[in-house]
Amino acid sequence: MIKEINESKFNMWRAIVALVHADGIKHPKEDQFLLEAFNKLPLNSKQVETLKQDMIKVQNVDEYFDKITEPSDRSHFIYFARLLFWSDGDFHKQESEILNHFHKKTLEKVHLEKIMHSVDSIAEEYDSKEKEKGFRQILADFIERFFA
Repeated sequence: MIKEINESKFNMWRAIVALVHADGIKHPKEDQFLLEAFNKLPLNSKQVETLKQDMIKVQNVDEYFDKITEPSDRSHFIYFARLLFWSDGDFHKQESEILNHFHKKTLEKVHLEKIMHSVDSIAEEYDSKEKEKGFRQILADFIERFFA
């Protein structure tokens, strides 16, 4: 059985394809770069067709970037975006600004995920401690909190 890429990776590639249109200049070498990458990926026929349609029709990069759920896929997005922008032999100012925009968004998401993980850990620890308490201790804590 051939393993297919997951939704996070698929959205990463859709965002990469959308980058081709983001700077307003579509270069044949960018298309060549994408087609070579697609040939190396375990894509199903529906995914291949979707990506090829995305190459024709302008898509919103942010829409697909926001659907990239795995931190490693967001990092790969930045890496492949840089390769794509250099594939025509010239790294334009607008391409640099686009790359910086997504680099910043990637870092913001990473920090948010760390914070959410920290909050989840604290909540789990609190819940665990509360479950260990007996009824008398819970009642005493409640009275102390609200009536002391």
